[in-house]
Amino acid sequence: MNELNEVTQVTEVAEVAEPTGLFRHGGPLNRSVIEVFTSLGLDAGAPVLRAFFDAERPALNAIFRRREQWPGLFREFSLFPEEECDRAAARYLDWRADILYWKALTRIYMSELEQRVVVTGLDYFREAAGGSFRFMLLPFHIRQFPLLTPALKSLSLRYATIVSVNNPDDVVRNPPREQPGILLDSKDPFVLLRARQALGQDRAVIVYPDLPRGGNPAKIPLRFLGRQLTAHSSWHLFCLSEQLPAVPCFATAGPGNTVQLTIGKALPAPRDENEATDMVRRLYAYYEEPVRGTLIQWEGWAEASWTGKTSSTWEHSSS
Repeated sequence: MNELNEVTQVTEVAEVAEPTGLFRHGGPLNRSVIEVFTSLGLDAGAPVLRAFFDAERPALNAIFRRREQWPGLFREFSLFPEEECDRAAARYLDWRADILYWKALTRIYMSELEQRVVVTGLDYFREAAGGSFRFMLLPFHIRQFPLLTPALKSLSLRYATIVSVNNPDDVVRNPPREQPGILLDSKDPFVLLRARQALGQDRAVIVYPDLPRGGNPAKIPLRFLGRQLTAHSSWHLFCLSEQLPAVPCFATAGPGNTVQLTIGKALPAPRDENEATDMVRRLYAYYEEPVRGTLIQWEGWAEASWTGKTSSTWEHSSS
């Protein structure tokens, strides 16, 4: 397995923080988010933040509408002992709501967060870049994943992120070269052509590979966390056709209100389809430890394509 930054293991389900009143549904706010707001001298009820959350209200409401489903899903997946499932599900709901705050922070206070980035594995990044940005970055939806944006900006990285875009105005056609980050809509039938154009502009391409996003990608069976998972992947074939190395990375809220960017050793560009398929399995092998360490802060357990999920217990830490 590739070298990993030390990961703190979750030993118990954290207590749910008191509601802040910012959400109409009384959604909880994680204490780590409160600490970041305080350290930046920010008010969680500021008008600019309220405007952001009003725009995000449908997403938040969708999360809370599923609040009664989470305990049953935790039991179905055998993630936690029976007596802890309700509290674990509440903690997961807490984390899902927190993500909106992290998105607000990264969108509104980007420059402040860029000054707080601590990088682990910078040599891996330099090795993969090799004087250009012609590689693929493959983060997972874990922990405080919206913080990846200021973390990458602190490295002066120019990139194009393939995501499912809800607002067409977020996609800029023919962006200026000096614009560091751009979005490519995964629903665009020409998205891979646009990704190839981005590479030609010396931009790295970013894909979140852990959640299925539609289309008709290849299905690759593998073992993950002691279970059988079917990974839906097109990125590995793009790496093959463009001869791109792939770099795993993830961002978290670090100690002292820092942004911790962890970069893993690059997976070499595959020479054929067999090596490309193996690339997918090696990527998931890399992420086993950070996901296992904080399972309730990963979207994939409820969204990925698992098989036989009720036949055996999961491999997980003492959480």
